[in-house]
Parts: sequence; structure tokens; C-alpha cells
Amino acid sequence: MSEYSVELKGLNKVYSNLLKEDTIALKDINLQIRPGEFISIIGPSGCGKSTLLRIIGNLDKPTSGTIEYRDGADQQMGFVFQDSVLLPWKNVRQNAEFPLVIQKKQTKENEEKLDELLELAGLSEFKTALPRELSGGMKQRVVIAIALACRPDLIIADEPTTALDVTIQAQILELMNDLRHKLGMSIIMITHDLGVVAQMCEKIAVMYAGHIVEYGTTDEIFYNPQHEYTKGLINSIPKLNTAEHERLVPIEGTPVDLLNPPAGCPFAPRCKSCMKICLNKMPPKTELSDTHYTHCWLRQKEEFEKGGKAE
Repeated sequence: MSEYSVELKGLNKVYSNLLKEDTIALKDINLQIRPGEFISIIGPSGCGKSTLLRIIGNLDKPTSGTIEYRDGADQQMGFVFQDSVLLPWKNVRQNAEFPLVIQKKQTKENEEKLDELLELAGLSEFKTALPRELSGGMKQRVVIAIALACRPDLIIADEPTTALDVTIQAQILELMNDLRHKLGMSIIMITHDLGVVAQMCEKIAVMYAGHIVEYGTTDEIFYNPQHEYTKGLINSIPKLNTAEHERLVPIEGTPVDLLNPPAGCPFAPRCKSCMKICLNKMPPKTELSDTHYTHCWLRQKEEFEKGGKAE
């Protein structure tokens, strides 16, 4: 049995089109999620975040590499998506109960736990309400209850609050975090909202073009970013103390072509500190602390003199 809820080793995912052109969606992903952790995956659209979550959730298969679950084939997982759909002809409790029906786990004990879960989710007074009678925030609470009905070890959340207003977003995320502590589960979440990441998550994996380019605690990523993409991402966040006339700093250049990725670091063509070696060779992993690492030649000082400055 693994000590981690999920452990990924050397994970790769390649898609091929009708022209037999390969798109590298994920490249050499190594990631460990401990029981009870709240991890966020951030990065630009198309960098492989959703593909990674689908593979972790057994909704897709990797081309190569391995996935190990703490409970092996018996690992219980729940899913919270931004566009989840409730069964319109069933009420709140019936929707939340549906996973128990599918898995034939409608025991008295599980039914009692479901009622407890609905109470924790603030849905006790809405058990008989139909989906059309609920607000967007209440519907998402039902989706979370459905995900937790079988008491999973891991929750996989892909942009769970995108369609909700800011106030409701905060309520939903606080609910997920409260339930995580009370039920002892892990959460891995995708979001583009770095404010949410800073407030809710313990660890962050920064992805770019199918690679995890940096990983660390929330404080390490926000206050000590080491990869040039991470730095650009953090610098693009509006700050309350920013002068009105001061403009945000965008990340220049265009996203990498996944059909023709560079031989070296995928961010190299957009990196202002790019060196020759960055374009020609993938950077190795640099351990910055027990919890913080990056893949960047700028952290491999002994290699700088070999490659020289890129022109």
C-alpha cells in the first residue's frame, strides 16, 4: 500500500491525429499527493491540467508511466466539475444518493452518513427540492454532496467554481475545505484563480506545455518563485498596492506549438533569460527544499558556462 493517496511516476500522454502527428499532452509527470492534502494545478489553457486530472481519475489512460493509489483498485474518488449536470427529475437527496444506488451501497449506515453529509453541505432544508428550484451555488453544493456520497479518499475538482459569482465561489471553496478536514480526504484542483489558490491550497504544481515546471508549498510558489514562467504568472496578478498608472506585466510571446515543441525547456522561446542550453536540452530537476523543486537551467549554475548566453 502506497503512503500517498496518489503517486504518479514518469507519466506521459501522447495523442495522435489522422495525419499521425503526435501531440505531447503530458511529459514525465512525477507527483505525490498525501492523505488530507489540498493541491492545486495551475498553468495556461492547453498545458495538460485537465488531461492530468482525467488520468488520475481513471477517465483516461497514460501512454506510459505508472499511477499508484493508496488503496489500489479499491481507491474511492469523487469528481466536481464546472459543468456538472444534476438529474432534473430527481430531488436533491435522490441526486446525492445516486452514487450509492449505482454502487449498490444503500445500507442503513450509508444512508445515515448521507443525511449527515447533506447537513454538512447546508442542504438539509432542500432535500425534496428539484434542481430547477435551486440557485447555481446550491446546485454546486449538491454536486459536492454527490462527489462525497461514497466517502472518497480523493476529490478531483476541475474549475469547480468558474460559473459562480465571487461570494458564492468563496462559500463553495470553504465548504470543500471544511469537508476535507472533517472527512480526511485529499483534494486536487484546477483553477485559473490565483487568489483562490493562495487562500485555500497547501501545495501548488505549476504546469507549462505538458510539464510540471515548478512545485512547492503555496508560500514557496507565491513568495519565492524560481521558474521564469512562475515568476511571470505571479507578476501578472493585480495587487492592491499597485499604483493606478502602473501597468500589469504580461508574459510576452506565444504559447508553444505542442506538435513541434522545442528540444529544450518549453518556455525557452518566451523566456527573457533564455540561454542556448535552454533551447537545446531539458533542464534537470533542482531540489530547492524538501517541498520545493523546479526544472530550470537558471538554477543549474554549473551548466551556465557550458551553454553561454542565447542570442
